[in-house]
Amino acid sequence: MTGAGREFVATGIGMLTPSGRTPAADTGAGRADWFDSRRELGRGYKYLPPACQYLLVATRAAVADSGGALEAVGEERRAVAVGSNRAIAAVHDGMDRTILESGSAELSPATAAYGAVNVLTGRVSVEHACKGFNLTLTTPVIAGLEALATGGRALRAGRSDVLIAGAMEEPPPPGAGTGRAEQGAIALLVETAALARRRRARGYGSIETQTLVLPATAKGKSARRLLDGSMARLGAIGLPVHTVLDKSPTAEMVRTALAGHPVAAEHEPGDGCLRAMAVVARLLAAGAEDCLVAAAAGTGTVALARVRRWDRGDRSRTC
Repeated sequence: MTGAGREFVATGIGMLTPSGRTPAADTGAGRADWFDSRRELGRGYKYLPPACQYLLVATRAAVADSGGALEAVGEERRAVAVGSNRAIAAVHDGMDRTILESGSAELSPATAAYGAVNVLTGRVSVEHACKGFNLTLTTPVIAGLEALATGGRALRAGRSDVLIAGAMEEPPPPGAGTGRAEQGAIALLVETAALARRRRARGYGSIETQTLVLPATAKGKSARRLLDGSMARLGAIGLPVHTVLDKSPTAEMVRTALAGHPVAAEHEPGDGCLRAMAVVARLLAAGAEDCLVAAAAGTGTVALARVRRWDRGDRSRTC
């Protein structure tokens, strides 16, 4: 993330899915017994929604990986932004069924507090004493990247120096979703380049993210013009592209607009926002030199993330 004299770099990566804990892990759902909250988190977390538990594990890993980013700033300079599409869908479904069948008086005190998804993100802020701001984004497919974009704008405005940006998902209730359920969480610790240099931290790379909406009326040249404008602001015209696109009209418009770019890899989104965030995490972990991640949802929303190797004097690698 760069702009207005401020550059931001990722110095910590944390990931937890049924397939593993590295950025190379798949984001698909696993067996019912794949996660043990007591073993992973200790006492006091049993009644948290599963997605929140995953996020706490991933965040702890990212914070540890950063080598002391949070401790280097005051609590009011730490912030959290997290994306999710399905994190508490199953919890809400259970609450709805209880109200319809038995009345609201029968709601469990253990789950009644989770009527708002932002409560899950708030648990991260409480655990890591992040008092700058606390945001949850829910745009389909791109919510994780939107957390990077929204959090980055706030950092650029000087509201904080360190950002925990994440994504969390849990499979939706039976009969809901697309059949490509995602499960787990990803967390990135992002800080100002000035702070990272002062701490002599290892930086995985810088991230610059923008989001936009392609109206249903946008066709051909008009869609291309909107996307070209965003890519130009990122300085990403002509860069290799990693796409996270389905078969929706919005995705097809993005494919058409990117026709002149070399496509490094194509990914199909899952039933959540983990896939796009995982692609960014993998590129950062691999030390990719300079490339673009493009993700879109059928709702017309698009996210573009430019990932660049942070110049720390080592040898660069390409996408």
